[in-house]
Formats: sequence, C-alpha cells, structure tokens
Amino acid sequence: MYSGLIFRTAPMKIKKEVIEHIRDINKTQPYNIAILGDLQGPKLRVGELTDGWIELAEGADIIFTTEKMIGNTSKVYVSYPNLNKDVKEGERIFLDDGKMEVKVKSILNEKEILVTITIGGTLTQKKGLTCPTRNSPCPH
Repeated sequence: MYSGLIFRTAPMKIKKEVIEHIRDINKTQPYNIAILGDLQGPKLRVGELTDGWIELAEGADIIFTTEKMIGNTSKVYVSYPNLNKDVKEGERIFLDDGKMEVKVKSILNEKEILVTITIGGTLTQKKGLTCPTRNSPCPH
C-alpha cells in the first residue's frame, strides 16, 4: 500500500500533517504505507504571447530569445537563460508537452536561437518547453 503526495500543490503544514498521520498508522497497524512524493524538476516555459496565443506554422522559422518580451509569430521569450549554450544545431525542442516541435537551425547570439517549426500548432502563453536529447538543465 502507498500514499502519493504531490508536493507542489499543498502548503508545507498540510503535507507535514499527512506524513505524520501516515507514520502514526504505520506504528499501529500490521502493515506499512509507503509515501511517494512527486518532486517536479525545473520547468522551462515560453513567455507571454500576443493575444495569449500564436499559431506556429510548420516549416516557418521563429526566434527563441531569453530577453523578456511579448512573443509573436517571429520571436518568443523562453525562460531558460542558458538555452543558446545548451542546445546544438539540429536538435529538437518540444513545446506544450510534445504537441509541437521545433528544430534548432542556428545559434544567433548570446540571447537568441533560430528554430524551424517541424510540428506546428497553436501555442498558448506559459506552456512548457523541453529538450529531449540534452543532458543539461534543460529537462527531458
């Protein structure tokens, strides 16, 4: 038997009470309840977008920048300051849990990379970004 806790969704006081309650049960019962905790790693996100969304057209190029801005169909802010150092040309980047995909075309400068949209779709603001082939802080 086990109990799962999602640590990012409740105040620490409540989590502590739940853990203490489970430990009390384990002391009085002939079985043990294991405690599993969901610890989310760093989450990379795109920033705000014009009208809250943009359409990413397959085959089009777009710039990812680490300079805060309101994104549009030509440039989007990404919350990962080392993106230009941790990706290489030809690597894939997934957006919105893999619903969309881009491929790194070139590193433009210390704040910007140029990507080509390989799987398009509607991108809404604050969606996640993952780099599936990297062994870096860019989560897989």
